[in-house]
Amino acid sequence: EERRQFARVPFDESGIKQTYGLTALHGEAGFTPTERNWARPTLDVNGVWGGYQGPGAKTIIPAWAAAKFSCRLVPDQDPKAVAQALPRYIEEVRPKEVRVSLSKLSGHGDPWITPVDHPLIQAGQRALHRVYGKDPALIRGGGSIGAVEVMGRLLDAPCLLVGFVLPDSFAHAPNERLDLESFYLGRKAALHLWEEIAAIGAPAAARPASVQP
Repeated sequence: EERRQFARVPFDESGIKQTYGLTALHGEAGFTPTERNWARPTLDVNGVWGGYQGPGAKTIIPAWAAAKFSCRLVPDQDPKAVAQALPRYIEEVRPKEVRVSLSKLSGHGDPWITPVDHPLIQAGQRALHRVYGKDPALIRGGGSIGAVEVMGRLLDAPCLLVGFVLPDSFAHAPNERLDLESFYLGRKAALHLWEEIAAIGAPAAARPASVQP
């Protein structure tokens, strides 16, 4: 069912490559780029440096190199287990002539997901349908908001994330932006969502109209 929902979202491969300056997309075999982005674990190299990096040529052999990386986890993965497994794997594959030291940064977030058949998800679908006049696609998000899992666990309540940014909003970039029309539609959807949540468990005839006047 999730794969069917993912497939409903248009994917412009040539547009993605042009936007990010790529010549090709690469990733785990057996999954589409969308599935890899939204539902598969990753090992991300955030930066690599070493050797002489100043102007002009310098005929040296670097004594060291460094990298910074992070892992994106998915449900049923344990951050502590991953943090223990990764150094073991690096130790297994390193050349015997090379020394490796790891510095673990503090902080991690547990993965989470709300089942697509949960009443909260269905309430969100109805609220969005009232604003846009069509059923929304149910997707996952590859970003990290560590507080979501914590709130869901401590409050014993499901979580629902709804995005209203457009593909060219460039989230977290220096020129991040939000289209005003998307903002106002999102505000309207939030109001309808409260109505739909209040109606959970009520007979269908007592629920708010599914299409906005």
